Amino acid sequence: MSRGRKRGQPAGPAHHEIVQKPEQEALPPRRVKHPSSKQQVTKWFYNSLIFLFLALAAGLFWYGRQMSGE
Repeated sequence: MSRGRKRGQPAGPAHHEIVQKPEQEALPPRRVKHPSSKQQVTKWFYNSLIFLFLALAAGLFWYGRQMSGE
């Protein structure tokens, strides 16, 4: 077995080349076709953390007032 052929792959770069005809339209980039929602998820995550912090602070304030008898 030669170094160029491993596990049944043909030798040479011709196997990996993609020939594109000039009359065919190029495909759009993946980012355009499938946009990421990372910023939206990050915003939702931070907003939920802020809400949980405010709920915890309000709950502790209410609990402290109940226990102090005021």
